[in-house]
Amino acid sequence: KRCQQNSERLLKFNRQLEGSVLENLMPIITTITTITITNAGDTITIKEKEEAMSRSNQPFRFKQFEVCHSRSSMKVGVDAVVLGAWADIESANNILDVGCGCGVIALMCAQRNPSVIITAIDIDDSSVAEASYNFEMSPWSERLCAKAENFMELSCCGSKNDFYGYDYIISN
Repeated sequence: KRCQQNSERLLKFNRQLEGSVLENLMPIITTITTITITNAGDTITIKEKEEAMSRSNQPFRFKQFEVCHSRSSMKVGVDAVVLGAWADIESANNILDVGCGCGVIALMCAQRNPSVIITAIDIDDSSVAEASYNFEMSPWSERLCAKAENFMELSCCGSKNDFYGYDYIISN
């Protein structure tokens, strides 16, 4: 009975959030530890396959790809998943992902926009190596690139501005 009540509350809550971040998340996520959504005092916590997220040596699985995150400085977390699902990147041609960690946000953006080119940078060599591996294993490998670069050292002034080539800069 308790499960049925929770399911009914979730369905009601889902209908209230049509067009919101929850709608963007559900088609992408197949495994997540915990996500909490609050609306008008009503809080719902969704838990699925808690074990998969608790071990950093296991890949985090999405519907169309998986992410290894055992070596990178930034593991897969709810903030990255929400940002990857919520960012308005449909009109983007080129995205710079700053502090990419394992590359989860870049992968989610590549999944959501079939023509975007994404450059992911990080100062941690292990993160860049793991993001590169995750990109190579994805269906969008030809549109993803990971580089060991420091955002603070990128040119931001003058006629040859490194940022001019990017429609969006994304980071969590």
